[in-house]
Amino acid sequence: MTVLLWYEKGITPQDCDGDTAYFLKLQKERLDKKGLKLHESVVPSKGTSYGTGKVSRKSLWYTTDMMYENVSRKLSFENENGPVYERDTEMAMYEIVAHSPNEAQTQFIRVTCPNCGAVNSVSKLGEGCPYCGTVFQIKDLFPRVINLFFSKK
Repeated sequence: MTVLLWYEKGITPQDCDGDTAYFLKLQKERLDKKGLKLHESVVPSKGTSYGTGKVSRKSLWYTTDMMYENVSRKLSFENENGPVYERDTEMAMYEIVAHSPNEAQTQFIRVTCPNCGAVNSVSKLGEGCPYCGTVFQIKDLFPRVINLFFSKK
């Protein structure tokens, strides 16, 4: 999982939007300031789980898929002396992915430039980011994870 590479090696996930990447950066800075390391594993639940589900929704701007699955989420925080908190919970994991943008609406869809982080319309990034000059194709910007969350059963 790419988020694990973020916590272990500082490698930014390529499949999330700028807001999610910024959230991860702030979280890592807070943990580092407190001298804590976060360890997390998420695996599909065994047994009576309903498996994986997907609901698609098409809007004027793009199509989104909300995928969900019952998972076992192990979370622990540790400092130099060892674990300070551990939890193993059965949860539902939800991930929302935006894809298939309506090309007639790209001037209204705002995304974060994957190169410099500036917020621009998809159509502007197709011409070249006004801040860093990098030119992107739609396939460089989509699909993208726009939300990920966990909910207790």
